Order: sequence, then structure tokens, then C-alpha cells
Amino acid sequence: INDRRRLTTVSFTHGTELYRGDAPSMTPSGFEPGPVYGYAAAVFASVAPDYLGLGTGPGPHPWMDVPSEGTASLDMLRAARAYTGRNGRTLQRQVMVTGFSQGASAALELGRELRSGADGWFRLGALAPISGAYDFRRTELPAVLNGELVRLNPSPELGAKYSVVYAANALVSFNRIHPFYSSPAEVFKRPYADTIEGLFGGDHTGEEVVKGTPAKLDDLLTDRGRALL
Repeated sequence: INDRRRLTTVSFTHGTELYRGDAPSMTPSGFEPGPVYGYAAAVFASVAPDYLGLGTGPGPHPWMDVPSEGTASLDMLRAARAYTGRNGRTLQRQVMVTGFSQGASAALELGRELRSGADGWFRLGALAPISGAYDFRRTELPAVLNGELVRLNPSPELGAKYSVVYAANALVSFNRIHPFYSSPAEVFKRPYADTIEGLFGGDHTGEEVVKGTPAKLDDLLTDRGRALL
């Protein structure tokens, strides 16, 4: 608590969460809110948006849909400005924007929005994305498909599981926005084809997702699924 009335805002956008209950608005302690509390302790106004479909938002989360990550982040800034205004404080126009992993691409999109004048008040002050998946086509997906994610991980078993979970999340999430298969069985082997879309619907914890997917990518994807990725 301090007596400053004009606050500089830091927007922190979070990394991938599979379970809607792990979104920032739902977790008062732990990994996701940690950076936010850190910025607040340094006397910034800290803003941490949920992405669409996380927290109490309706529908599934459109994972790595950068435009909706940007609009969710901008909407959160506007809500924060309204809240502080009702409580005797104002947010300065310049916003410090950062984010981790999935949040790095969200931060970049918010930076673009602010630079383009998408909001009548807020402007970009500084931009610092951290450890983002910036190049799916030439870096991220090849690393998943060619086993590089397995080889580079200190635990090959963990690297293989990451490959499985990210491949499944990508196919299910992207298909919801840009349909390229009409049946999960086209891209996923059984028995996973029968459960995979529900598993990535936002209502299952990360632990449940790990238990509900195979240990190896070859046990998950059909030839068409691999070709699509």
C-alpha cells in the first residue's frame, strides 16, 4: 500500500495453461501470479489478463491465437483503468509490456496494438517478451516432429511427453478456429481420437491431460496428423 496516485502499468501475459482454473484470475498464489505480485511490490500497477476460454470465460481456449490474446490483454488494461479510476488513482499512458512463453507472443501482439493506437489512452512504453514460441513453422513444430525436443531435454521421457501434449494441443486448438479435419480419427489414433478434444477443452488439469495422452508421438498421430503439422 502506498500513496502514489499516478501509477505506471506493467502488463504480464502468462504462459500456456491447459486448465481454466489455472488462469491468473483463479490462482491467488503459485506460478502464474508470482511475476504480477513482484511488479506490484515494486510499486507498479500490475495487470494480468486471462485469455479467452480460461478462468470463468465461456468456451474452449483458442491456444496460440495471437489476435485474441492481444484483444484480451487490451481489454484487461481498460478494465484496470476503470477500476483504479473508481479508487482515486490513475494509470499513466505508457504501458510496460512483458510475458512468458505463450505470453511472449501475447505481449508482442499487445505491443503492436498499443503502437497502432488501438486504444484512446494507452500507449506502448517498453516491450520485453520472454522465451516465446516465435516461429512455429520453421522452429517449434520441426523440433516436435523430428525428436529434437526429446534429444535436448535432460529427461527424454519428459521431452517425449511435451511433444505429445503440444502436438495434440496444436491440432485440436487450431482446428477449432481454422477447420482442417472433420473427425479426430483423421489425425489421432484410437483410443485417443475418442477423448482428445474433450481432454483439451479447458476442464481437465495438466495432470489429467498427461495421464490421458500417450508417452510417444508415434502412438498419438496418424500419418495425416503428422503431415498436417
